[in-house]
Amino acid sequence: MKHRQNHGRILLPKEAFKALQANTTETINLEIDKELVNEIRTLSAADKEIQDIRRKKASGTTYDRKIALGLCEENSGLLMYDGLIWVPDNDTLRLRILRDHHDAQAAGHPGRARTLELVSRNFYWSGQRKYIHRYVDHCDTCHHRKPIRHVPFGLLKPLELPHRPWGTISMHFITALPTSNGKDALWVIIDRLTKMGHFVACQGTMDPEDLADHFLRQVIRPHGLPSSIVSDRGSLFTSDFWK
Repeated sequence: MKHRQNHGRILLPKEAFKALQANTTETINLEIDKELVNEIRTLSAADKEIQDIRRKKASGTTYDRKIALGLCEENSGLLMYDGLIWVPDNDTLRLRILRDHHDAQAAGHPGRARTLELVSRNFYWSGQRKYIHRYVDHCDTCHHRKPIRHVPFGLLKPLELPHRPWGTISMHFITALPTSNGKDALWVIIDRLTKMGHFVACQGTMDPEDLADHFLRQVIRPHGLPSSIVSDRGSLFTSDFWK
């Protein structure tokens, strides 16, 4: 019966929500530090990008391939972009804004999207999203205190110790060398036990068949067939020809 008695009653009129919304907007606007705004105003006078936009607006230019000039306007010495304060290209200034919206206790080290949303309530600059993402990704506090959500990393598996010379070898290529006698690369073959090595001059465009031929002449013929090979798993080493 109680729910029938409350039917049709208005606990909070719409006017209360409008007043609350107006007060919230006013609070957000007042949160911008006047000292910070003055610093932005001062540095904007020497910022090349901001001055270039101001010149285009003054000359009547209506199109720019990088920025929507129609959303840019002047307000008390500040360049505004879609109602947001354009922050000049100054790392000290931008980092101060990010620390206020990410590192502060009231912010609580939010993630990428939340930090971007907080900063973009009042500020804008070119490449803002990428700049904020890079800052959040490299935040030391976030790395140490946020929970790990990925699968645990596997344990390292060290290579087994070789038991005989040329039983286990490692090999890789050194490419993009100055051309000498038609060769522009080195194929480095190292015995893991004795550290003896072969340095074979070759071409960087060598195919798996040529590599196998060099392998027969440089490794198998003088040292025998190795039991294991360590490589960077390049396409030449993992091709079907080797298998």
